[in-house]
Amino acid sequence: MQYRRFPSAEKIAEAPLQSLAECGLGYRAPFLKRVAEAIHEGRLELSELALLDYPDAKELLLKKLLGAKLLLGVGPKVADCFLLFSCDKDEAFPIDVWVARALTHYYPRLFEMKTTKRLASKSTRSLSGSLYASISSRARSHFGEYAGYAQQYLFMLARTNGVS
Repeated sequence: MQYRRFPSAEKIAEAPLQSLAECGLGYRAPFLKRVAEAIHEGRLELSELALLDYPDAKELLLKKLLGAKLLLGVGPKVADCFLLFSCDKDEAFPIDVWVARALTHYYPRLFEMKTTKRLASKSTRSLSGSLYASISSRARSHFGEYAGYAQQYLFMLARTNGVS
């Protein structure tokens, strides 16, 4: 069996966008390229994120530099995924519609009734920034320092049991 390492930020930054798209990245290809460029050019040092506490690390990932977003394509969910899976920030709680619906299904008392109804609606396909922040705050408060583990179980439960 042959194993391959994930390419370095330098290799990704230098790769033609078309080559990245051909790897199955789709619309994410330009985002990955820009993040790789930021890392390669020293505008972002990933090892520093692990040293920061969760709120500061997330703020850095979502930072704007001179009015422009430093890491285009990195929103709250991607930042939380990165912090949970790569920086040992166990309190990070990535939320997509599946997780939000599972939370309102299994923990309805965490939210106001209007939020529960809104998230249960099949027409809700994405979360606004303020709704994401609210759900994240409540989930982290409820599940504590290992909220990320709870998120993984909720995601699996939602996908296997068809909570929708």
